[in-house]
Formats: sequence, structure tokens, C-alpha cells
Amino acid sequence: MKHFIRWFWSPLLLLLLTAAAVWLGGLIITQDVPITVQQWQAQAAINAHKQAGHYTKINDVDTATLAHAQAHASALQRRYGMGELRIPAIKTDLTIYSVVNNATLSTGVARYFPDRRMGSGNNVYASHNLVGADILLNRTKDLHHGDEIAQTDFQHVYHYRVVYNRVIRETETTVLNQTSERRITLIHCEGPLNTPFRRVVIARLSKVTRYHAPRKQASQTLLRRGQRLTGALANNHLNRPLIATLLIVFIILLAYAYHGFYATKR
Repeated sequence: MKHFIRWFWSPLLLLLLTAAAVWLGGLIITQDVPITVQQWQAQAAINAHKQAGHYTKINDVDTATLAHAQAHASALQRRYGMGELRIPAIKTDLTIYSVVNNATLSTGVARYFPDRRMGSGNNVYASHNLVGADILLNRTKDLHHGDEIAQTDFQHVYHYRVVYNRVIRETETTVLNQTSERRITLIHCEGPLNTPFRRVVIARLSKVTRYHAPRKQASQTLLRRGQRLTGALANNHLNRPLIATLLIVFIILLAYAYHGFYATKR
């Protein structure tokens, strides 16, 4: 056993480090993107007037797309961030984006109808879904009647109480219609890949309060750095040469260990 460890420790160590890096990368991308409000709050009112040039379907998202979007989340927040969505009961805190595209649907919630002002009518927000990951709106299945949902444009905070939480077919679009009632509607995919079902949560406005900035925001620097690194490694132009290099190094180390191990046994 001592001879085996003496010669094979280097390829085994490389294998363990690679496995640990893959595990850590998977853990990082299944964390919601931190909201760095101080960096883009001043842009929120301007961003609220921006609109998407094309329609993007609410869908499942793969890990590579999610990682790439998370890597550019800070830029997305500065460019399209218009508010913040908080759901205390399920510990969800997401950026509200003014524009619907794959990147915004992957890193927060996106406003589906730009002509509907925050706090008026039916505010509809959507996000993508990563099967098996506890991020974005995936925890809304655990919301109950009366739970609070709040959204803010950093001028006012609009507080809502949940009145509806069901799974519907994607063809049932009446929940998206404009209403005279002031409400918020959250929607995302529910089920396996390419599911025809959507989870819909509707909450009615209960009160409006003035926004007060938090005295101190928790630092998420390490998580953001990890998400940027993971997003970069998800790029095939970078990860393919890296994987090839690691494989070559592993083979060389394994061949060297194999030769040394059996040479000492003779």
C-alpha cells in the first residue's frame, strides 16, 4: 500500500481536485445571484423605461446558459435592473429586470408587460427553471395563502398577500391578463425538461410603504467571484482546452506512476 501511495498520489490528487472543482462549480451556480443594489439603484428609474426588442419564451435553462448569465449578472443589473422582489417565507430575494431575455430570466425575474407600471394593475414577472436546482422562483411551490410578497422600485415598497398558488398548462394565459385589481403574478416552469406546465402564484396588494435602504448589506463577494469564474469556465472556448490539458497531464502522471510502481516491485 505504501508503494502504491508513493507512486499514485499525484494522479489521484489531480483527480480529487478536479472532482472537487466540478462539485463546487455545481454548488455555486445553484445559488441565486446576490443583489448589489448600491451599484445600480440610481439606474433603476431609467431602466424601468427599457423594453425588450423580442419575445422570449419562459423555459427550462441548462447549466451552461445559467452559468454564463450569472457571470454577467452585475452588468445585467446595471443595465436592466429596475427593482427588487422579496419573498420572506421562502427566503427569496431577486432582481427585477425591465427586459425579458434568457440572461434576465436566468438571474432574476423579468417584467413581462413593460406598459404596466409597478404597483398598478397586474404586474407579471417570470423566470426560467433549472430542473433540480433550488433557485429563482423554484421555492414558490411552498408559499401558502396569506404569505407576503414585496416588490420595490427603491422609492416605494408594494406589499402583497398570496391568494393563489397552482400549476396550470402553458396555454392557460388568462392569469396574465391586465386587471383593475392591483396584484402581482409570478410564473415559471413546473416539472421535468420541456414541461407544458407552469407554476403560477398570484398575490393581492395589501399596502404601500416608503422605501428605506438597509443599513448594511451582507457581502456576497466570494459568491459573485465564484459565479464569474464558473461562467467563464462554462465557455466551450475555454473549458475544452482546459479539459484536454487536464486529461493529458492525468495520463502522463498515471503512466509515470504505473511505470515507477511496477519497476520497484521487480
